Amino acid sequence: MALVAMTREMGSLGMDVARILESELRVPLVYHEIINHLADKMRLRKSHVIRLLDGKANRSEEHTS
Repeated sequence: MALVAMTREMGSLGMDVARILESELRVPLVYHEIINHLADKMRLRKSHVIRLLDGKANRSEEHTS
């Protein structure tokens, strides 16, 4: 799965561009704050949370959630 990282600096219109990409590419828009929060709450690495959200977690990662 491709990953597109967008900046959200004031005036950059990054959020607007991200929403257009989400619509055109038909991929989910995920905010890093959500990943950080889930990782902290679940006591997992951020990479594991990303794999869980992508549906690519292995058996051991799935059982830790």
